[in-house]
Amino acid sequence: MGDQPVTRADFDDLATMVKALSDKLTTLTTKGDDVANNNRNYNSNKNNNNNRNGDNNRNNPSTDDS
Repeated sequence: MGDQPVTRADFDDLATMVKALSDKLTTLTTKGDDVANNNRNYNSNKNNNNNRNGDNNRNNPSTDDS
């Protein structure tokens, strides 16, 4: 009962699994970036609407940013 030899097929399977995991992580990262962008856009639009309605006194309500 010695060490079992490692075959090339073992490494090929590992490379395939690592590639699949990498692809999934890339997809997940992209989705996370999309959510962050959506949140920024939502907050920006909300602030712009507040400015137009005069609800936000921190900024000059007469300024048109469009």
